[in-house]
Amino acid sequence: WTANNYTITFDGKEAATTCYTTPVNKDDSFEIDFVNSCLTDGINSKPIVDEIVITYTALVNADAVILDEVHNKADIKYGDNNTIEGEPVVTLLFDLSVLKTDQDGNALKGAEFKLYDALTGGNEIKLIKVTKDNKTYYRPIVAGETAASAIVVENENGTVLIKGLDAVTYYLEETKAPSEYI
Repeated sequence: WTANNYTITFDGKEAATTCYTTPVNKDDSFEIDFVNSCLTDGINSKPIVDEIVITYTALVNADAVILDEVHNKADIKYGDNNTIEGEPVVTLLFDLSVLKTDQDGNALKGAEFKLYDALTGGNEIKLIKVTKDNKTYYRPIVAGETAASAIVVENENGTVLIKGLDAVTYYLEETKAPSEYI
């Protein structure tokens, strides 16, 4: 979480920065205080805003556990100490398993790949190689990490695993064939 990776809208329009406090990080959560005069008419406290939408991005650090699902939840605490608990929102993360074979279906090792976010002119998805509990996989890098030069199929069964991907279309380019292949 950083202070400039969020947007707040009131009824679909960007909220004035004077209508809320800058989000404050609180352990694994953050807190935003809204100014009452921006939300009510001030005369009889009738609401003038029907919908508040907070959109934010957060960078997963290198120590995070990569799961298939990440559960997030927002609670609303009112000035009178009433709290409404939000429904959990599930963020899905996906794995991409690559199997490299020859024309007869035999597993090959030694192939190298790069992952992109578009077929033509796309940005390379920078990945880091991770070995944990005697299992090796790749995952997107986080700030301060050095990306692997390529995704390399190193095992005899011809597979490589990429974890922690968003639900979008990716393009895999073979940049080096296994020895004795083109």
